[in-house]
This record gives sequence, C-alpha cells and structure tokens, in this order.
Amino acid sequence: MIMEKKYAVITGGTRGIGAAITEKFLYEGYEVIATYVSNYEGAMAFKQNMIDKGFSPEIRRLDIREEKEVLKFFSEIEEKVGCLDILVNNGGVTDDNLITELSIDSWNNVINVNLAGTFLCSKYAIPMMKNSKDPTIINMSSINGKFGSVGQVNYSSSKAGIIGFTKSLSKELKRYGIRVNGMMPGLIKTDMTEKVSPRMIKRYLDSTSSCEIGKSSEVASLAYFLSTRKSRGINGQMIPICGGFHL
Repeated sequence: MIMEKKYAVITGGTRGIGAAITEKFLYEGYEVIATYVSNYEGAMAFKQNMIDKGFSPEIRRLDIREEKEVLKFFSEIEEKVGCLDILVNNGGVTDDNLITELSIDSWNNVINVNLAGTFLCSKYAIPMMKNSKDPTIINMSSINGKFGSVGQVNYSSSKAGIIGFTKSLSKELKRYGIRVNGMMPGLIKTDMTEKVSPRMIKRYLDSTSSCEIGKSSEVASLAYFLSTRKSRGINGQMIPICGGFHL
C-alpha cells in the first residue's frame, strides 16, 4: 500500500525540542521542512545526522520575524507541493533579565520571534492547509506563559500571548476543519537548559510530581499525537508537559 505524502513545517526545527519534533515526524513518514535562522553549521550537522539515520529533511533558513521572508517561504512551498498538513510553530528565543534591566530591544525581539513569528507563519500557512485532509497547527507555548517566571517578563508574556492566540485561532479555523492546539513544556533537557543554574533546576524539580527534567522526545511524541486523527476530539487546548509543575 502506497501512503499518500504528508507535509509538515517545523520552525526552529533543527535544534533542541524542534529537532526532536522534526525527527519524530520524519520517522512517522512525513516530508518535513525544518527551519533555522542563524546557526547554519548546527542546522547542517542536524541534517547530516538525519541523513545518517535514513531520513531526508529539507532544511531552510527562515527569519520568522520578517513578513516578506515568511510569505516567500510559504509561497514556495505551495508552488512546490500544493498543500500543507502540519505546522508546528516552535521557533523561539529567550533573553532573560529583571524588568528594570530589560531593554526595549530585548522585549521587542522576544515578542517578535515568539509571538509575532507564530502569527506570521500561521497566517501564510493557513491558505494551503485548507487543501489538506486533516490539517493541524501546533503552537509552542511554555508553562511560564501560564505561571510566569522571575527574570522572564518578555518570554512569559510572549508565551502567554500564544495561549490566547491558540484558543482564538482554533475558533476561527474550525469552519475549515483546521485544528489548533498548543503545548506548554516545563523544563526540558536541551542545550538551552545548560544555562540554567543548578539552584533553579532544584527549585523547579521540587515543584514537580515527577522530580525529573523532561525529555525533548516526550514533547515530540505529544506533538505527533496532536497531529493524528486519534486526537481529533482535541481542539483549542493548551496541554502542559511539565512533570506536574502546574498541580
């Protein structure tokens, strides 16, 4: 039986959680376009790693803050394949500081990447997603978008915005059969968490029921589940994956 090709775009899909999501969708048979913005060497190393495992992702540079770039990116995909089945809005940044020390440039950059980038990618992906049989948008928020975090007013605000964005967009797109859900990871073991102090990690773990740092593969499995028909009853939801931090 020949399976129909399905296409997924995963922003920030060459490192950390995004890389795990890319690999999961490749493993499940998707044609994946994964994006990066600045680390070309890292993106190419990830691509080679996937090739070594027998996969063939398409890796593209994309600055999700720039509307013209986003429009061009999705227009080229539409011209090439005609439709898009899955969009995972995973691209994001942090730039932590106490508010009294936080610059307006830092505020704007985090908001523009995390929140405006999610908006722009969704806006220009949606027209071709209407051509898919089972289209799904998955947005990456954070548990800090719900509960906040000291030194992260910019990051937490951007991730809280994604929660409202997801709930509103799911209502807007239900007429087209496009489901929109989001994930709220807690502390996940990636290269980014290497910057977190042992004291902060202990404080986080003491607030969870699992007492463990999460794995990117766990987030990837949830993302894939949300893309399948098995999750067809889930729409407009933000799902925490944080070891019970929210309890």
